[in-house]
Amino acid sequence: MGTSACSIHVGESSSDSRARFVSRIRSKESASTGLRAALRLLSHLAARSPVEADSFDLILETNRALESLLLSPTCMEQAEVPIGRTLMTKTLSAAVELGRINKDVCTLLAETLGNRLVDLQLGYTLSSVCEALSFLGDKYQLSLLPILSKVNLCISRFICDVVEEEEKSRLKEQIMVRLCVLLCLAHHGYSWQAESLSTLRLAALHGNYWSTYRIARACARYDHAQVGLEIMAPLDKILSSESRAAYIQGCTELLRSKSMLLSQEGALSEKISAAADCCERAASHLKLVSEQGLITSFIFHEEYLKTRAYFLIACGQLVATLKTLRTAPPPAPAVALGAGGTYKDDLLKCGRAATQLKNSVGDFRRVAAQYESLYESSFDADADTLSQILINQHYCLMFARGIERTALRRPQQGLFSEEELAFEFSPDLPKSLSQCCLEVRKAYDTGVKVGDILRNLANRPDLLPVSHVHVDGIMSALQLVLLSPFCIPRFFFQALQSTTVKLAVSPSSRLGNEPVSIPYGTLFAMTVEGVIQSKGIKRCRMIKMVKINVTNQPPLAKGENKAFDDSKHLSQLVRADHDYFSSEFILNLASPGVHHLTIETALIDENDNAWKTGPSFSLNVRSQDDPTKTHVRQSSTPGSSRT
Repeated sequence: MGTSACSIHVGESSSDSRARFVSRIRSKESASTGLRAALRLLSHLAARSPVEADSFDLILETNRALESLLLSPTCMEQAEVPIGRTLMTKTLSAAVELGRINKDVCTLLAETLGNRLVDLQLGYTLSSVCEALSFLGDKYQLSLLPILSKVNLCISRFICDVVEEEEKSRLKEQIMVRLCVLLCLAHHGYSWQAESLSTLRLAALHGNYWSTYRIARACARYDHAQVGLEIMAPLDKILSSESRAAYIQGCTELLRSKSMLLSQEGALSEKISAAADCCERAASHLKLVSEQGLITSFIFHEEYLKTRAYFLIACGQLVATLKTLRTAPPPAPAVALGAGGTYKDDLLKCGRAATQLKNSVGDFRRVAAQYESLYESSFDADADTLSQILINQHYCLMFARGIERTALRRPQQGLFSEEELAFEFSPDLPKSLSQCCLEVRKAYDTGVKVGDILRNLANRPDLLPVSHVHVDGIMSALQLVLLSPFCIPRFFFQALQSTTVKLAVSPSSRLGNEPVSIPYGTLFAMTVEGVIQSKGIKRCRMIKMVKINVTNQPPLAKGENKAFDDSKHLSQLVRADHDYFSSEFILNLASPGVHHLTIETALIDENDNAWKTGPSFSLNVRSQDDPTKTHVRQSSTPGSSRT
C-alpha cells in the first residue's frame, strides 16, 4: 500500500513529517500559481502577436492551458480563498483579452468556458467564469449560441438546489443573475428560443426581489422590453417602500414605451404617441422619488426620459407630415400656378406641408440640443452611456439635415457640394467603436444605415420639390431608428461613481432672498468656496480643475426696456487641493439698484473636457443710490413756504 501524504516514516520524528506535509502543500500552491502566471503570459503574448499560423498555435496552446486550469482540482479549491480568487480573476481577464483578437478565438474560448459550467460547483470560480463569458459575448455575440443549452441547464440546476448558508445563498443568486444576463445578451436583436425564455422566467420567479429586479434590468439593457415588462411590473405591488415602488413604476413605464413601439397593432403615429406618454409618466414617477429625497437623486433619469419623450413627439410630428404629403398631395391649381411662374419658390406648391417640414427640422435640432445638454451634465456616466447619448443626438441631427437637403431642397440653390451632401454618421465617441459595448455598436450601425438612405435621396436632384420618393425614404429611415434595438443605458440603473460639489458664497444674506447692500461706488468682493465629494466602485474620469462662472445681471434704469442681453460674465479656473477649492471675485457694481449674481461651477476632467454638473448659486446685491444725486434731487423738490 502506498504511503499517504501524512504518514510517518520509520526513524522520522512527528515534527519532520509535519514539515514534509507543509512543504508538499506549498509546492502544490506554487505550482498552481505558476500555472496561472504562465497562462496570463501566454494570453498576453498571443493577444499582441499578429494573427498568423504560428500565433494561432500559440492561441491553441493558451486555450489548452486554460482548460487544464479549469480541470485542476487544486486550482478550483484555491479559487475559493481571497488570494486565489484574485489570481483566478486575473487569469480569466487575460483570457478575455485574448478573445478580442477575432471571432474564431472568441468562440473557441467561450466554448471552453461554457463546457465547464455544468461541472463547476457553486463557488466564486463559477461566478468568475460567468462574468468572463459575458465579456466574450459582448465582444462577439454569436460565440454564446453554442453554449446556450449549458447555460439553461446550469440555471435549472440552481433553481432546484436549496442552499441554507446565507453567504452561499447570496452567491447563488448572483450566479443565477449572471447566467440570465448571458441569455439576454445572446438573444439581443434576435427572437427568443422557447427553452431560454422559459428558463429566464423561472429564474425570475424563484429568485428574491433584488435578483428579479436585476434580471428585468438586464432585459431592459439588451432591448427585451416585453420580457422585462412581464418581470418588473409585479414588483411595485410587493415592495413596502413607497419611493422604491415609484421607481419600479417609472422603469415599468419606460419598458412599456418600447414595447408599444414594437407592437403589431395600431398605426405608427398612434404607437409613437402612446410611447411618448409612457416616457412622460415614467419621468413623473422618478420626479416623485427625487422630491421625497429617500433615494439617490434622479436628475439624469428625469432629463433622459424627457428628452426621449421630446424625440418621440418630434418623430410623431414628422410621421403626420409625411402622411399628409402621401395621402393629400398639392392640388392641381397650386401646381398650375407654380408652373405659370406665380410662385418663385417651388416649395410653395406643397402648401402647408412645407411649413410642417420646416417645423420638424426645428424640432429635431432642439431635441439634439437637449441631448447635448444631457451629455455635458453627465460627468459620472460611464463611456458607453455617453456614447449612447451622442448616437441619439446624431440621429436627430441626421434627420434635421436630411429633411433640409432632400425634401426642402430648392432649385434656386443649385447643386450641393460633396460636403453638404455628406451624411457620414460619425459621432465623436469617448472611446473607439471596437471597445464599446454591443448595444452601442448596434446603434451605431443603425445610424450608418440611416445616413446611407438619406445620402441616396440627396443624390437625386431630379426629385424636386417634394416627391413620394422623399416621403418613402424619410419614413423608412425613421422606422429604422424607432424599431431598432433601444437599450436603456447602464447609468440609468447603475452609477459607477458619484461626484457632488457643494458651494458656499460669502458674503451672503442672512434673511433668505434679501439682497446684500453695499455703498455706492465701492467694489464688491466675493469669495466662492467649494468641497468635492467623490465615491464609487470605479472612476470613469478624474477632476483636473474647477471652472467657476459668475454672471451679473445689472438692474434696468427707470423706463428702460430690456431689448438685449447686457449681462456681464467672469470666470476663473482653480485647482482642487484635497477636494477643496476657493476663488475670489472683485465686481464693479456701479449701477444703483439690485444686481442678480449667478455663480455656476463646471468640472474639467483630465482630457480638458468641461462638464456642466453644477451646482449653481444665486445672490442679490443692492448697490445704493449716489448720495450726491439724491441730495440734488431732494434740493430741487419744491416745498411749501411758511408765512
